[in-house]
Amino acid sequence: MFSTKIVNTASLARAGRASRVGTRAGRVFKVVRLIRIIKLYKSAQEQKQKVTNQFEQELEKKKKKIQEKYKLVNMENEIFQNNNNQTINKDNHKNNKNKEVNKNQEQQQNIKTQQNAIELQKNQSENELNNIYETNLKESRVSKKLSDLTTKRVIIIVLLLLFIMPLFSADYFYDLPASLDFQIEQFLLMTYQKTCTHEDIKQSFDNIIILMSNLDNPLIYFKTPFQFTNFYKDQNFESLRLQEKIPYAIYFDVNLYSQSHPEDIDTIYYLKGLSNDELYFEAFLSSRKTAFFASALSLGRTVFVCIVLTMAALLFSKDVNDLALRPIERMIEKVNQIARNPISVKDQELIMNLDDQYETTIIENAIIKIGTLLALGFGEAGSEIIGSNMAKLGDIDPMIPGKKKYAIYGICDIRNFTDATEVLQEDVMLFVNNIGEIVHSMVDRYMGAANKNIGDAFLLVWKIPEDKYSFVSDNIIKYEDYEYLSMYADFSLISFMKIHCKLNREPKILAYRSDKRLNRRMPNYKVKIGFGLHIGWSIEGAIGSEFKIDASYLSPNVTMANRLEAATKSYGVPILISSDIHDLFSERKWDLAVKLFEEAILLKPEDCPTKNKLKFIREYNGICPKDWNGHYVFNE
Repeated sequence: MFSTKIVNTASLARAGRASRVGTRAGRVFKVVRLIRIIKLYKSAQEQKQKVTNQFEQELEKKKKKIQEKYKLVNMENEIFQNNNNQTINKDNHKNNKNKEVNKNQEQQQNIKTQQNAIELQKNQSENELNNIYETNLKESRVSKKLSDLTTKRVIIIVLLLLFIMPLFSADYFYDLPASLDFQIEQFLLMTYQKTCTHEDIKQSFDNIIILMSNLDNPLIYFKTPFQFTNFYKDQNFESLRLQEKIPYAIYFDVNLYSQSHPEDIDTIYYLKGLSNDELYFEAFLSSRKTAFFASALSLGRTVFVCIVLTMAALLFSKDVNDLALRPIERMIEKVNQIARNPISVKDQELIMNLDDQYETTIIENAIIKIGTLLALGFGEAGSEIIGSNMAKLGDIDPMIPGKKKYAIYGICDIRNFTDATEVLQEDVMLFVNNIGEIVHSMVDRYMGAANKNIGDAFLLVWKIPEDKYSFVSDNIIKYEDYEYLSMYADFSLISFMKIHCKLNREPKILAYRSDKRLNRRMPNYKVKIGFGLHIGWSIEGAIGSEFKIDASYLSPNVTMANRLEAATKSYGVPILISSDIHDLFSERKWDLAVKLFEEAILLKPEDCPTKNKLKFIREYNGICPKDWNGHYVFNE
């Protein structure tokens, strides 16, 4: 029974060595094949790109030929139609026979039929081209980059596993112990020799035990069929598991021993009394040490595979996150930001990485551009329209109800604009934009916003934050932070003063003073603007229909600002301010101004502008003079 389960380990060892050589050769062959596959893949990709480029070129040529064909057919049809129309007109004019008219009508019908056939052929050709183009659609840059990175990473991981995984096998460090098999075989052959005695057998038995007990796989059990040899059994033999015992067995032929030792009658008689299962040289080696090492390697292999899989998952997820998910998240965040605060999108910067212009980057930049154009087109008054439609699901609803706001309204009107338009013609757009750049930049610098441009007029708004005021009743305002409103009032006036000054200093604006066309119509021409400033409530919302809307403010207070600006022409002043906003201006610190001007005069007594300012303050800090008409001109 035991003999049927024991394998000749020597033959196994030789087969194992041969198999390891074959395995290593197979690994080298696999690596060579893998490198060849990589080269073939690159070649296939290049060939695919080349075929795609050729197809696109052929597609463009085919489109051009079809377009040229349709142009020629249309030209022939137009000529034929004109000739027929002329024939019909002549026939109608001369009142010729009805046969000619019927003939022309038939020809017209044939032309229509031919045109319908041509149109049908055109549609079929376009559909065919579209189908061909869709089937050969070029792979996107994101998909191509992602597939390339994935392929490279998979190849690296496979190569890493091919080279590293054999190191986690115990067979890589230990060979099957064949020395015991060889010694037992030699021991058996020695017993068949005529010169072999009992002492020689005992001595060889002891030598095998001594030699094999100090190996990595020590001898733990050894038994022979002879009755005169000792039975060897290690104390740890019973504690070892079956998987930790390496068995060896060689059959002992009693007939051969009888032929070589006919005089050893007792031994022969004893051996012949044994069963076939007992006529074996039996030995066991302990594989506990190698099993422990193999278990440690198996644990290390598991940890290594986990690390490789974790790193692979992180790398793959990193590629997907960098190329797809994070750009999508940024797009979502930008859309949400537009919904929360549409005006803030103007401050976002475009992604200017020209090396990697992926489709996601293009879409992300497009969202920023669209949001910026929306903010520029609708302005602050339209931020509610943009935000509400971006935040909610469903169809677009631009006609949302208006909201009551409290704001400062400024109107700027360009003087002599009608004459300037007639003189400048196409250049009037550049003229208005140069002025608009100054107006808008100064207003934006001082917390305001440009609402709309109406030819020669600009509507400017300083919208007061809702937490700085409250409506006690319909049109009665309660100020929650008077100093904050006073600051806004100062900003509105300062921005108008800055605009007025900059119009007289900006080189682009000063150039119009020497424009011959303007001076021919208006001698000594200067760019002048009238300003009107008022504060009050208004209704902010969309004006128009589903075809076109304008975000603006409707209120008598906006009309009042417009009337104040119109009155500047009658009063001959550049700016008029209502009493409501005048009362909100910050405290006039005349004494501090006088002190500063006096210190300046002490440093430079001949400074005439400082003297004039000091004189102006002293005169107008008290009661207004009798001839006061709302403005003062420095003549000195």
